[in-house]
Amino acid sequence: MNEEVDKSQFHKVKSLFDIFKASKGIKPNKFNIYFLSIFMAFSILDLIVSQYTANDLANITRGVAEVGLNLTVGLLGFLVAGFAIFASITTPKLSIFMASKINPESGVSYLLHSYFNFINVFIFYFIAVAIFFSIIIFGRDGGLAERLVCYFNLRPEYIFCIICFAYLAAVASCVYSGLLLKSFVYNIYHSIMTALRYEVTFQKKIDTSPTPAEPPL
Repeated sequence: MNEEVDKSQFHKVKSLFDIFKASKGIKPNKFNIYFLSIFMAFSILDLIVSQYTANDLANITRGVAEVGLNLTVGLLGFLVAGFAIFASITTPKLSIFMASKINPESGVSYLLHSYFNFINVFIFYFIAVAIFFSIIIFGRDGGLAERLVCYFNLRPEYIFCIICFAYLAAVASCVYSGLLLKSFVYNIYHSIMTALRYEVTFQKKIDTSPTPAEPPL
């Protein structure tokens, strides 16, 4: 089995960006996409019917960003612990076996597919933290965003559209962070079940293998 393993896959990626590029074949969870789309449709409808002023919406956006930042930073510790569980239950034998099989959906081995699923969650959380942090820092009263608006003398409707975009980005990041947490928990469960199934199958093969005859005395 070792001869079938492409050894280059173990050191093919050099950064998180390489992982992001290599994992493009992994399709996102359909439920997550549908739920996010429906939620964002209601968020846009809320913007239309609520008739917020630019000032009110800016304050709401900052509040959403603060909640999102606290949420993602707080959950990162849980994600690290979950990833540690996954790494600890994946034995070398199981890892080599998974590395020898190609996932038809993503085009990479099942080992990389599993790791990419976990690491992609971390990548999104880092992106979400950057979005929330940017809104809080640059979008504060008297911050860079306000100074740029004054410098370019943007029309009020353009300013409102920019605030709406920031609001929707913050809401989408919050919602998708929660959805990815759901998927992360399921991936941990699936990894544990896979490890147990492999051990049971491997042990069964040992138990059913013919016992060599005892040498004569």
